[in-house]
Amino acid sequence: CWFGFVDPSGMGANPGWPLRNLLYLVHRKWSLTKVSVLCYRDDSADAQSTRSLLLSVSLAQPSAPPPQPVIVGWEANARGKMGPRRVDLTPFLDPTRRAVESADLNLNLMKWRFLPDLDTERLSSMHCVLLGSGTLGCNVARCLLSWGCRNITFLDYGKVSFSNPTRQWLFEFEDCTDPENPTEGRPKAATAASRLSRIVPNVKSKGVHVPIPMPGHPVGEASEARVRGEVGELEALIDSADAVFLLTDSRESRWLPTLMCAAKGKPCINVALGFDTFLVMRHPVCQ
Repeated sequence: CWFGFVDPSGMGANPGWPLRNLLYLVHRKWSLTKVSVLCYRDDSADAQSTRSLLLSVSLAQPSAPPPQPVIVGWEANARGKMGPRRVDLTPFLDPTRRAVESADLNLNLMKWRFLPDLDTERLSSMHCVLLGSGTLGCNVARCLLSWGCRNITFLDYGKVSFSNPTRQWLFEFEDCTDPENPTEGRPKAATAASRLSRIVPNVKSKGVHVPIPMPGHPVGEASEARVRGEVGELEALIDSADAVFLLTDSRESRWLPTLMCAAKGKPCINVALGFDTFLVMRHPVCQ
């Protein structure tokens, strides 16, 4: 009786390991004691000769076969009922889940080693409003992500210019041209918000394209209704915030948000950056 198999062995006189499995199958299934085996080896480089082997094998008389092992079957679950076993491999195979868990792991390690009182769940649920998405806004947003904040809203009325990407790290060259308006860049707030979701997939971020009314800027009758609407949007945004960051590039644009935060008792963190100066000031909240 002849049997054949593809032999992967690279040794001239020795067949490969698959022959053992084949002989065991022949021995157990058909109870054969003598077989001839073709160990086929493909050698297309030399058509005049072959490295394949022809073997005659003698096998001992087969003994009583052992009982077949149970490969699949039902098992009792936690409630004592029989059913299939399931294993969820999503945390190990889903890139999004892996990225989120790895980012949170760094923060949990800091908490375990240095800051046992750090409330990571509170940080994750906080709604942080960033007024300004320029140099300060981009850096503060990245810093908030590293501390576990996952709910961030940008407010900015500017557009991305060609000088921005080198200093404002959430923007790229392609953002300097808006497909809907090629003469201008993309809105800063919405663009910065979309970039955050590319850094941490589970972040909840959005951009609000609204100007901040400033003192010393007269409002005519024709634009009064519009300005009132802008003030209302700013107020609603501050009402929904757990912390407000003032990151704009002028003193005038910080005046109205500061008054609103003081009136509503919202934590207001004022950040200013100069050529060789840096200021961070937290306005106190009345208890």
